[in-house]
Amino acid sequence: MVRVASFANARNARPQLRLAQFLGHHLGSNYENIVADSRGREIDSHTLNQLFLKLLQSDRVILILDGLDEIGNPATRYEIVREIDLFIREMIPNSVGFPCEAGGNQVIITSRIVGYQMAPLSNQSTHLTIEPMGERAINRFCDVWMKAIHKVSKTPEQWNAQAETAAIQEATELKEAIANLRQQGAGDLASNPLLVTILALIFRNGQRQQGKASFPQQRVKLYEAAVRILIDKWRERAIRKGEREFAQEEVLKILVPLAAHIHETSNIGVVDNNSLEQILKQHLSTLDVAQFQQVVREEVGLLAARGEGVYGFLHLTFQEYLAGSWLIEERERIGERLLEKLSSPRWREPILMALGKLSAELDEAALQTLLLAMLKKLDPLSHLVPRTVLLLIAALPEMVKIPDRVIEEVAFQLLHAYAQRTTLERFPSLQKQLEQAFILLAKGKHFKIVERVLRKALTHKNPEHNEQVLAAATLVRIARCYTIQIAKALADVWMDDSEEWIWPIDHALRDIAANSPDLLPDKPGSLRRRLLTNPELAKTFLANPTWTQLGIAIYGGLDTSISKRITEAKDKIAQIANELAILTQKNYTQSKESIERLDQERAEWDATLKNLKETAHHFTIKRIHRDSSLTPLFLEALQNDHLPASLIPKLWEKCKNESNSDTKIDAYVALAVL
Repeated sequence: MVRVASFANARNARPQLRLAQFLGHHLGSNYENIVADSRGREIDSHTLNQLFLKLLQSDRVILILDGLDEIGNPATRYEIVREIDLFIREMIPNSVGFPCEAGGNQVIITSRIVGYQMAPLSNQSTHLTIEPMGERAINRFCDVWMKAIHKVSKTPEQWNAQAETAAIQEATELKEAIANLRQQGAGDLASNPLLVTILALIFRNGQRQQGKASFPQQRVKLYEAAVRILIDKWRERAIRKGEREFAQEEVLKILVPLAAHIHETSNIGVVDNNSLEQILKQHLSTLDVAQFQQVVREEVGLLAARGEGVYGFLHLTFQEYLAGSWLIEERERIGERLLEKLSSPRWREPILMALGKLSAELDEAALQTLLLAMLKKLDPLSHLVPRTVLLLIAALPEMVKIPDRVIEEVAFQLLHAYAQRTTLERFPSLQKQLEQAFILLAKGKHFKIVERVLRKALTHKNPEHNEQVLAAATLVRIARCYTIQIAKALADVWMDDSEEWIWPIDHALRDIAANSPDLLPDKPGSLRRRLLTNPELAKTFLANPTWTQLGIAIYGGLDTSISKRITEAKDKIAQIANELAILTQKNYTQSKESIERLDQERAEWDATLKNLKETAHHFTIKRIHRDSSLTPLFLEALQNDHLPASLIPKLWEKCKNESNSDTKIDAYVALAVL
């Protein structure tokens, strides 16, 4: 493998130097310098050159000319390209065919796409573009890279089957971690060998979690580590070439405003040479500006040439991360800058990165002050969309920490926005967005805070805040924020339910009754409490279908699992019948034992189905989720062993004379059942 830039440097000193003459000398630090093998033994470069020429003449060479794009001077690049063309014509016949079939000398030349067309190779060369790495390529790279890393750290005696197994195990963990990055939205970072190498370095150097290496949990920390590794690549180049070494922070002071400028002004993520130079001059001397531009032109790094006189970041992710850093550079202007960019979809990712960095850099008190100030800052669109709230919820996975008080304020503002029913009716997509945001907020470690906010809203007795009560009940069900305290609060405000909101309190209580009946409150004197504590009374109630019909109509308690269990039993019976049909077509002697077993299973399931249909109650006392002012009337009839029909006269009396509308409604429902 020969670096094209090394040949160009040697040719500058010796303009008549041919590529074939350079082979062998390319292994030295300079033309005609001493060459040493891996054990430090000196080798004469002229002798090496003769060896390579002999191999070329016998058609036994695969020559890789690496980095044609590294030649910055257009005139020099043109000369080198013509020399490579000449070398190919001399060393490789026109009728070579496919190298894998024909054999012979082969030449592979690599170049970035940037600027290549200004001095392309002749048409005799086949041109191929390397595609982004797919899953298969990434997995192969991880296997080979990890094995090489493990092998180089051991002596030949230490490299054994056990050491190779350890390398394979760590490669597997790396592949799993990269796959997880895709689920987190950072998987496209693994698109080329350089970026996968950086990911592998971060992975190996990362904190040990659950006994194995891993990536940082937050994307912002992953990108920060990647950026610093790429900056270190530039610094290593400066040391190697004896140039001035730029410090990490010095480079970041240049790249942060540059990323913000590109993100704001270019949809394709590039900056021209003049704009780049102006930004560089704000931070560097004239000499340093020239060196920095040369590094960018010649090295594939964090910032790279995208065309003649045009530059861009290696990956959009790095541009977004650094633009996010710019948003929070001036602490006193953070809220202003974030709100200014909120309406631009293009700035969404940088804003998320900015919030992630803030959560890592600030202590909890300072972070709380800043985020609360953002939440309370006047937003001209807040009456339509709670943009700041939605942004903070979207940023939760990126944030290292977020104070409880901020979560509480976010939950309250989200609830307040959801209570604006007339707005949501106009914008159904906004309603869905608010619901999804609330589900995300209520997950995991923030559940208790969200539950407290919802409970507080449900227990607010002010009639003016009834919309907030109904909104809270709706969100309780959507986010499944079910606790004993929430169930009690819902039961206490059941009479405030609303048809306009499609009965959210009743729906939430029914959902709790169906899935978590143990959470339902037992009020003293309620039908639920009396039946649960008096087995004989419960037996009387369940024995008469009319009582259970009254129970379902007025108190809830419908056991929806019965229908599900009946369906499951029918499906199982059908499955067994199908297996029996297949077995009977086979050799009976061999299948006899299986047929007998299946016959027994079918008999058991038939009995289960019959029992469910005949004796199972669709009404379950534990699932009663409300009470009624008619309860004393019903209990009196039950205790005296009266039939439900005996209640009809008293119910008609309630309908005629009762002033309480809820009691009157329950009486009419009971009469309808009877």
